[in-house]
Amino acid sequence: ASISRKTFKGKRIYEFSLDHTKRSIFGPDSEPAEVGFDSAIEKEFYQLSFNDWTVRREPAVLKAGEYAFIPDFSLERNGARIYVEIVGFWTPEYLKHKIQKFNQLKEKESMILLVNRTLACTGTEFQSDNLIFYDRKIPYLDIIKILRRYEEEQQAEDIAKLKDKEISLGSDTGVVNLDEVADRYGVSLEALKEVIRDKNMPDYSLVCDQLVSIEVLGAIRAELAGVTKHGDAVQIFKNHGVDAHSVALSLLGYKVKWTGLDPENAEIVEDAT
Repeated sequence: ASISRKTFKGKRIYEFSLDHTKRSIFGPDSEPAEVGFDSAIEKEFYQLSFNDWTVRREPAVLKAGEYAFIPDFSLERNGARIYVEIVGFWTPEYLKHKIQKFNQLKEKESMILLVNRTLACTGTEFQSDNLIFYDRKIPYLDIIKILRRYEEEQQAEDIAKLKDKEISLGSDTGVVNLDEVADRYGVSLEALKEVIRDKNMPDYSLVCDQLVSIEVLGAIRAELAGVTKHGDAVQIFKNHGVDAHSVALSLLGYKVKWTGLDPENAEIVEDAT
């Protein structure tokens, strides 16, 4: 910025500049504002954990005819988004207006409605298959049931997307982290694993969330020869980048023999069963 100033020596022009490197002159950043809620029931919902679903507050502005509709929350997972609207202590007039707006939403099929049981409505007024009445607490298990249905639908879509594809495992084909492959294809990890189980991949073994090549498993088997301490065996798996060492041990024909609760005393032995 340029600032002109008259001095006793005449007119002077001062040049000022400021960028992000000078932000410290304004002091430390302020604390982020707390999320505000219209009711205790909304706050309760926001604080709940829905497994792999992320809760977001007022996530979008939706079009409901000539009106705008802002749902209270969304639940998001692997690219899927389910909206949640809490129908709380509303006046009859406001409830009527809200029903009218909701029924004009294109997204109503992907929205969960939580309706206060004390309201003067039966639920049939809402054009929704995901309507749940609540009393004083969030009906957590009922919500989980709906989310599982969406998860199953999404998994079926992801499996169909992958079914006829040649799946590229990337450059590191010794130990493949399947979550990275799933992200690359835009599908869920469970869907990818299901497809891999159905495909003929004789050069790999599925070890939890990783594909481990037969060559790597052979190298690990050779290094385990003569090893008795469980901790030493675990380190061998870590050196090869295999995370689920207990599953891999069992796959290679070993089991863990515990002596007391101290893991330092645990040993590995070949499983004769």
